Amino acid sequence: MSAPDAASLPSDLAELQGLAAAADAALSGAALLPGQAPPEVDPAAELGDLLALLAKIGGKALPTIPKYFPTETCREIAAAYIECADKYGWTWHTKTGGPEIKLAMALGVPAFLCLVETREYLAWQREQKAAEQQPKMGDPLQPVALPG
Repeated sequence: MSAPDAASLPSDLAELQGLAAAADAALSGAALLPGQAPPEVDPAAELGDLLALLAKIGGKALPTIPKYFPTETCREIAAAYIECADKYGWTWHTKTGGPEIKLAMALGVPAFLCLVETREYLAWQREQKAAEQQPKMGDPLQPVALPG
């Protein structure tokens, strides 16, 4: 969009046009030069962040998930998984020993604890729902002092 077109836009859209132009200018400087290698990406960090995000999202449905899968745990799981994947070419689940034990411990212990607590939480929810559906009884009779 040319400068005269931006001037004819409403003020809120003109502001967005300015922000878009600033973003375009910032991104144009981020392009790689010929022969320049792209920055190295840490696959364990990426996977760990993804798992942490999924744990937070899953925590909306099952509140015990974030408790047992905090960001640090998700990063440990990702690092162990990537180590196994690198070692075995993504066939880590068919081997035993080495990083597989680390992966099993990093993932298995919190997963088991999460499962146990989730079962308890769901049982508690069912009890609460059943208690709400039962007819309410009045207060038990209290002895009353008679005058006289």
